[in-house]
Amino acid sequence: MTSSKATPKVSIIMNCFNGEKYLSEAIESVINQTYTDWELIFWDNCSTDGSAKVFKSYSDDRLKYFLSDQHTTLGQARANAWQCVTGDYVAILDVDDLWMPKKLEYQIPLFDDSEVGLVISNACTKCSHHEKKYFQKKYPEEGFVFPELLKNYFVCLPVLVVRKSFVDRLEIPSFDAQFSMIADFDLVLRLSRISKLAVVKEMLGMWRAHGDNLTYAQSDKFYIETKEWIRKYETMPEFFSGHQEALVIFKNHIERAEAVRLISVGKKKMAYLKIKSGADRDFRSYVLMACVIMPFSSYVIRCVKYLKMRSVLLNAVTNVLFKRAI
Repeated sequence: MTSSKATPKVSIIMNCFNGEKYLSEAIESVINQTYTDWELIFWDNCSTDGSAKVFKSYSDDRLKYFLSDQHTTLGQARANAWQCVTGDYVAILDVDDLWMPKKLEYQIPLFDDSEVGLVISNACTKCSHHEKKYFQKKYPEEGFVFPELLKNYFVCLPVLVVRKSFVDRLEIPSFDAQFSMIADFDLVLRLSRISKLAVVKEMLGMWRAHGDNLTYAQSDKFYIETKEWIRKYETMPEFFSGHQEALVIFKNHIERAEAVRLISVGKKKMAYLKIKSGADRDFRSYVLMACVIMPFSSYVIRCVKYLKMRSVLLNAVTNVLFKRAI
């Protein structure tokens, strides 16, 4: 049964560039939602494969196709798709991810609290035939969690829903086109400063990890954009006001992650200088220094990156050592 309302309660943004491989699964996971008051905004970023044909093969009136005038970065594409939103709440689903049938049914009621601007849940990450839960032992804090997100960002995009009226209050009322790799991170952090976050303690979505993910394919851009993000908001003293300790922790996470990347590509001297100049070194910094002088460490880190998603134990160890740096 589909909704007959002219204005849906939930708008779902699906950005696509050559995503036909997993697209049918993603679309069907939306169509199969037990909560039916939604629209799916499909933003075709000038795909050259069969993505448009796959999408248009579905006859549901809630599925709306938009073709970009030109190919853009993902951040710009997300911002463009946002302009088509009509619902009170907005969810994001990329073409290679999927939802569990009761995702929206479980999440939308949490917005009954008028201060809640973000709702998330547990998710599973999938690499090849191996799956693991995003939250392994405990769920994150709820409420006003801006500093917690800075210290250890824990929002998995496929299970994020935001209240549009809160986003409309932001200086940039959607995704910031300045960023591509971290556009969702930026929106969540800005939104968490003015609204509460609530968590459904169920596994409601799946994020696929594969070689074509931008997170993996362009990891160097991730660190560049993150440092640009820090510089941008440090020019606005009120943004981090009262959260300097959390900001220092965040900066250290980014520097360690960048050092890991440099070691993995054989730039050990640059990695050493970055670790040495760190403002707050701890045992993880010394582990990385050891990696710099160890022979074959670049190869070992590349192997760990590849295997990390396949092993819960390895994932737990590397999270402790590098706080998701690998």
